[in-house]
Amino acid sequence: MATIKFNLKYLHWGTLALVILFALIAPSAPSIKYHSEITDFFDPRDPTLATFNRITESYSTSNDLVILLKAKNNDILSYESLSQLYDYVHYLEKKEDVDSVTSILDTPITNTHQELLTLKQFFSRNQLTNDAVLGQLSENITNSVFLASIEHSLFALQVSLSSTDNNTNIDSYLLAAKNYSFSHSYYTGPIAIKNALHRALYMDMTRLAPFILLSGILILWYFLRSWWLILVATASLILTLGITTGLISTMEVTVNQTSSLAFSVAFIIALANNIHLLTSYRQHLVENRGKPQVESLRYAIKNNAVALLLTTITTCIGFLSLNTSHSPVFATFGNIAACGVVVAYLCTLTITYTLLSFRELKLARSKNDVERHNQLQVITRYFERHSTFASKRINTSLYVMTFIAATGILYLQTHNDPIDYFPEDFSIREASKLSNQAFGLHHPIYLEIDTLQADGVFTSSFLRTLHHFKVWVEAQESVTHAYSFIDQLSLMQPALREHNLKWANAPQKTQVINDLINLQGLSNSEDIDLVNTISSQNNTALVTLAIGPITSKQFSRLEEKIEDWFEEHSSEYRIRISGHGLLFSNIGASLTSNMLWGGFFSALIISLLIGVFLGNWRLSFITLIPNLLPATVVFGLFGWLYGTVDLAAAGTLSISIGIVVDDSIHILKHYIDYRKQGYPPEQCASLTLKKVGPALILTTLVLSTGMGIMAMSVFGPNQTTAIFLSAIISIALLYDLILLPSLLRATDKWIFSEAITFPSIDQRSP
Repeated sequence: MATIKFNLKYLHWGTLALVILFALIAPSAPSIKYHSEITDFFDPRDPTLATFNRITESYSTSNDLVILLKAKNNDILSYESLSQLYDYVHYLEKKEDVDSVTSILDTPITNTHQELLTLKQFFSRNQLTNDAVLGQLSENITNSVFLASIEHSLFALQVSLSSTDNNTNIDSYLLAAKNYSFSHSYYTGPIAIKNALHRALYMDMTRLAPFILLSGILILWYFLRSWWLILVATASLILTLGITTGLISTMEVTVNQTSSLAFSVAFIIALANNIHLLTSYRQHLVENRGKPQVESLRYAIKNNAVALLLTTITTCIGFLSLNTSHSPVFATFGNIAACGVVVAYLCTLTITYTLLSFRELKLARSKNDVERHNQLQVITRYFERHSTFASKRINTSLYVMTFIAATGILYLQTHNDPIDYFPEDFSIREASKLSNQAFGLHHPIYLEIDTLQADGVFTSSFLRTLHHFKVWVEAQESVTHAYSFIDQLSLMQPALREHNLKWANAPQKTQVINDLINLQGLSNSEDIDLVNTISSQNNTALVTLAIGPITSKQFSRLEEKIEDWFEEHSSEYRIRISGHGLLFSNIGASLTSNMLWGGFFSALIISLLIGVFLGNWRLSFITLIPNLLPATVVFGLFGWLYGTVDLAAAGTLSISIGIVVDDSIHILKHYIDYRKQGYPPEQCASLTLKKVGPALILTTLVLSTGMGIMAMSVFGPNQTTAIFLSAIISIALLYDLILLPSLLRATDKWIFSEAITFPSIDQRSP
């Protein structure tokens, strides 16, 4: 084991430096930059994201808010319901941040003078009659697939906002809907996702962070029963968080829901560091009553400084490996957490040490306090006895159960749906369910078809291609409907044929298209336009596919089918396909793969580093077994129980290895020390568990409890990260206390190839 000589007086100077740093940069913590976009998870250089951004910007879909309104008595065709809709749309259009509102009121209808007007214009002219106008509206409603439900119960409004920076008015839109006699109102769409992200962050920061702090303090109090030790640990934690947040703010790092979770992770790891130092300090005091407490303090520092340094390095490697994911969010998460872990180490060695040196700890305890302290020893002695006397049957059973659980990985599939990231009671989840029921729309897929020539979308060949594609794609199991500009124009076609409904089909001839556009231009229907469906040069057209809830794998298959269809039938056109669901299915899969490989590489680097620090490269191989198996078991159990994981789960592999290896390091360090003193393997394992067992159990309890609280997050990826980490950390303790000592005994001759001379019995003292 590498040795480091500490001049403890310099730790006081380090404390002063950190306090000054805290005073300088902590006030800037509230100024941390925050950005909330669901696309932030992906590398902006990724061509798939570039396609998504191009389509959403070209057709102005990125600033859309979709509001769903349930009409009274489930009848949207009544005069009362339409009148309320007209008033509500008028209210929205007066808002400064609203550019336009598209609704069923934009449906083209002809009046008795053969004028082509929108339903909105009928209201403005007070020409609405239940017989004529509502009759035409009822006939045309089947073509307004995304604006009104066929069963006549639901309105859908597409609100285009001028800015995505201010989301404070969105909730007020729903509140205002109640004043217009709608029974229920919900919102969805890109802006709704952003609003839900803001709400999720606020709820997590206000609810979870205080509980994590409180849980750590309560656990420490229960086992240590010393307000002085609690105060010391709390001061160290406050400085850790203050310096970390101040550094992130000073470096102008932008955070979001997931990357902000790194501050809580850094706090939990800082608490674990303090536990190792404080338990070592208290235990040495108990064993050396009557001696100066400064000796126990120096012992705690010298006994833990190097081990904590190594665990800090390995934990940082686990977090920094998230940079291999090519995801800005996860990379930022890893970088912030790594920064926090380094700060936590420095604060533990300096702040904690300095504060402990100010005041002596009273050791007088009641009988109940002693019993409570002994609870950790009781648990430790159980594992100690197992380590010494365990039969091969128990170890074999552990390996068999591990193998069975791990086989569940074969059933795992990645599935990433941004709507599922939010709780059931969020408006966006309720709106998604309602949209799927009414329109068969859970996620839209946007298909841009480029004809490569000006006015190419109006040619007969393109119109026929569009018609044939629409027929083919709507026959696909996952596609409910396909909508394009010809569906919009088809609403006007009966006006050219004396309202003969047999002409209410999509036009397929250039001349008919020209007639319809001329009809639109000659009419007063300024609200009827083709914006957001074709480009300004009329060379590209956007087809929107309504997709129900499907898996990421099904999204990818549908994309391949569409590409194959155009390759076979219309290879002269260039197509681009995108959408939130498709974006997450494609890039999410690559991110998952990147993070899994990053996890394995970080595990390899960490194991080699442990071998170097401990002065025995053979331990590199031994360390991999108890530190990879916990993650393997947890992923396998998820495969058996659920069958799917999202992209956040893959990132936990790297993080968990960097954290759980800490326990292994403390065990290996003490085991090697005892072994080099000449103790036989069985006794080394027993002495090691007796020495570090209580601290490992307590730190695991704190880590798993803190992660468990973070699992209460309202944001899906944060839940996944916390659940996986909590489970892996808990299981890892069992492998470290049961499997690792068994492995060390079984491979002892291979690890320590040189002959060791045992001291006499009376010379051995742990």
